[in-house]
Amino acid sequence: MSGKDVRYIQFVVGAKVDGVFGKETKEKVKVYQKKHGLTVDGIVGPKTWGKIDQLAKKTVYKRPLSLKSPYMNGEDIKMVQAYLGVIMDGLYGPNTERAVRHYQATHKLVVDGIVGPKTWTQLFS
Repeated sequence: MSGKDVRYIQFVVGAKVDGVFGKETKEKVKVYQKKHGLTVDGIVGPKTWGKIDQLAKKTVYKRPLSLKSPYMNGEDIKMVQAYLGVIMDGLYGPNTERAVRHYQATHKLVVDGIVGPKTWTQLFS
């Protein structure tokens, strides 16, 4: 498995975010499952997804994210980067802005490179 869902899983469970569900991701999923009282099998089935999804629902929009000097930073930016497949450095730099613009264009949002409430909701719903 690979793709944006895997990147999000990796972010949540603390695995290296590369978008490929490999051995490290499976082991981190097992740790996550044990911590949350789930069946420990390393498979992201409905119950594990449900628990991971709870984090997404608790993720609330706090501020508009955009390219500024100095670069904005924070965990909210890391979440956006994980979802978009950008290197997760927590800094809203040119690569993150480019990925946000691409996401906005492909999801029929206003293409401004800013993660405002509409882009945030689209990303995490």
